[in-house]
Amino acid sequence: MNYAFLDVGHEFNLDVIKKFIAKNNINVSFMNSYASGMFHGDNEKCDSIISEIKNQNPNMIYWDFYDYLYTEDYFKYFDVPWVIDEEILFKSKHIESMAMRLMDRSALIPTSVFSRRRLYLILLNYFHYIIDEKNIEGVVSFDTAHGYFTNIFHEVCKMKDVNIVQVEFHFLTEYSLMFNQYENPMVPVDFAQDNSLEDIKSKLPEELLKAVSTESKYLLSYKTKESKKIVKQNFFSSFLLYKRFAVKAIMNLTMGIFPFLFKKRILHFASLNGIRNQFYYRIVLNGKLFKLIKLNILYNKIANRNLNLEENYIFVGLHMQPEKTSQPMGGEYDNQLMMIKIIADSIPEGWKVYVKEHPNQFNVKKVPNRHYRDELFYDILQKMKNVELVPLQLDSNELIKNSKMVATLTGTLGWEALTSHIPVLVFGKSYYRCQAARPIKSVSSCKKAIEEMMQMSREDIEREVFRSLLFLNENNHLVKSVRWTSSFELSSLSYEDQIENLFKKMQYFHTLNFPANA
Repeated sequence: MNYAFLDVGHEFNLDVIKKFIAKNNINVSFMNSYASGMFHGDNEKCDSIISEIKNQNPNMIYWDFYDYLYTEDYFKYFDVPWVIDEEILFKSKHIESMAMRLMDRSALIPTSVFSRRRLYLILLNYFHYIIDEKNIEGVVSFDTAHGYFTNIFHEVCKMKDVNIVQVEFHFLTEYSLMFNQYENPMVPVDFAQDNSLEDIKSKLPEELLKAVSTESKYLLSYKTKESKKIVKQNFFSSFLLYKRFAVKAIMNLTMGIFPFLFKKRILHFASLNGIRNQFYYRIVLNGKLFKLIKLNILYNKIANRNLNLEENYIFVGLHMQPEKTSQPMGGEYDNQLMMIKIIADSIPEGWKVYVKEHPNQFNVKKVPNRHYRDELFYDILQKMKNVELVPLQLDSNELIKNSKMVATLTGTLGWEALTSHIPVLVFGKSYYRCQAARPIKSVSSCKKAIEEMMQMSREDIEREVFRSLLFLNENNHLVKSVRWTSSFELSSLSYEDQIENLFKKMQYFHTLNFPANA
């Protein structure tokens, strides 16, 4: 039995893998991980487990972060037999499209589509070759594959019907998700359809019921950090933002001139540009940073400070980009202008679409964000007659609670809306899709969803939330564990118990996928 492990970057990933290998008669044929010194957790322990796995599997193909960072190293992926043909290329167009977009996060200086496609073709062929050559039958992914390299591998495995188990986060306090065979499915319409809300709740564990009503401390911490970065819309906001640029720009130059004074940093934002020189990198970074700050100033100027939260509106919370919840989880709607246009063309007469930019979109530490917004994006939104831009400082909780509906790709706002009894329009591959969180594919499906969900009562929406959780629980998708190393100590469960829970769930899906080898 030959397995591949993707996006191994945490101590707990390796602890689970170690238990999984010990329990089953499997070979590790492929693994990609962070590089030594980059792991989240005990780096010495992580290095030791990696070495142990390598010794046990001498024929394993192993990539650490540096192996796929710089394009000048890609010849080793080209030096294999060419196995893909025109038919495979046409069947892979969706993979190619997403790969081109995912590469934006690694190209601080934009590169041509032709150059990117060259890299894509090299990797597409390489992965087709090694998946067959190594006879890879099972994959465990410890995240949604959102680096262009692992995303291509993941999608080629799907094309070849390789069994894939994926560990993913959930906004439920202390829970994670484990998917089998590519993605969390939509809750079937007829699942527990005749059960009352109380009947459904009675079938759920008490700890899961409690998790729905308990605000996630991890999510709360993240949102608190985000709100601190907002420069409020006022007379001094432009001055404060230029000051923010100056401070960060000086810091960048200092890091470029005296890199030996700072912790070694990987320049992955410019890896496709082949930039390894710290000083040059910081100069380029400052140029992009200035444009990001100017976009922040523009947004603050055009956002409407006189919004009426009493009128009928659908609240759209934009995703920060780049991030996995928009690419690849948002699919074709990672271009969020399309999502907003569909909603604007679908709403009833007299309704509005309130669009709020993500607070982290203008984060000075996330300069590649500049690729995903420009003046044209905001200009189009500003000119749409039924769309209003929301000031960054306006509380999203208030916007959710006063809205008729919330729209998102896959984000936090959708879950917050559902638990506040507000229906959701979902444009990406979210794990909370149900009859109160409808997947949208077109204007017609959006109009239908709005019309039908407007008829739902608060109890109907609450019932849908618990019905979806019952479905996830009964189909073994929920795991009592967090999925970020730094969060383990915040959980009420011990580290060991959480590792055991993750291992048992992984073992369950392994047995389900390969009953003859169990």
